[in-house]
Amino acid sequence: MPIREVAQRYKPGLPPDDVLALDRALLTDPALDVSGVHCHVARHSRRPELFESMVASLIELLAEVRDAWGGWQPRELDLGGGFSYPGDPMGLSGLSDEELGDLPVAPTPAEYAEVLTSTVRRELTRQRFATDGLCLEIEPGRAVYATAGLHLTRVVNVKEQRDPAPRRWVETDTSEAFLPDVNLEHVRWPTILPEKAAAPLTQTADLVGRSCGFDLLVPDARLPVVTAGDLLALLVTGAYQDAGANNFNALPRPATVLVSDSQAEMIKRRETVAEVFARDVVPERLGGAPHWQSNDTAMPSAKVQP
Repeated sequence: MPIREVAQRYKPGLPPDDVLALDRALLTDPALDVSGVHCHVARHSRRPELFESMVASLIELLAEVRDAWGGWQPRELDLGGGFSYPGDPMGLSGLSDEELGDLPVAPTPAEYAEVLTSTVRRELTRQRFATDGLCLEIEPGRAVYATAGLHLTRVVNVKEQRDPAPRRWVETDTSEAFLPDVNLEHVRWPTILPEKAAAPLTQTADLVGRSCGFDLLVPDARLPVVTAGDLLALLVTGAYQDAGANNFNALPRPATVLVSDSQAEMIKRRETVAEVFARDVVPERLGGAPHWQSNDTAMPSAKVQP
């Protein structure tokens, strides 16, 4: 789907026609401060010129808004995010490691910033906007934090099939429930075995999770010889994976550890099964406690293991 069509389907914000038709009395409403505008495009392109086009279109619309609103000037301009990063695996689940290596490298945050700032300066000047005191904001979260995180898991079993077609699965103790971009963004996670980093990649296998779902974490992953107990690291999982993790089939979510130089500190402990079920209420007609006796804000007493 073309990016222009994707942008039209994106739900937030006001349609341009509605913005232009807003009553100018809103600008003097003491309960409302129309300080600026915000826009956002998804990271479905590695071409910086996409953002150049986006900024030009936004400021062209701002010029129409200014004229319709009696000379209103924005004090804030938030250009959103959608910035990819070198090695971004978004939308690449169907590609092999060799095909991934042939893809163009995504721009760096500095390269995105150069395109955005130069285009903002040029277009604001062209549309006769005052720039003094204008606050420019961007949201480069994924481009900054994705590579700062990795997801560790252990191999619990290696399963091989001969008929009707050869197939190998490397089964792990994690799940797509803890890595939601497996399905939301069709990510192909770069994967390494830290304890076998120098070993040749001699096997192809589907890297899968522990749930009863399809739980395909990395299809046709190129790996060294893998055995039960091996440690696996799925890279570039620093953005959104922990925030989007869920409890599919009542799976407790894993812990989160902050590593700084040689120091490691737990910043989110492992969830317990008792905590997963703490919100469940058995109706009184099925033998549960009367509702007035239940305390749905209390957590059950449980020993927590890190």
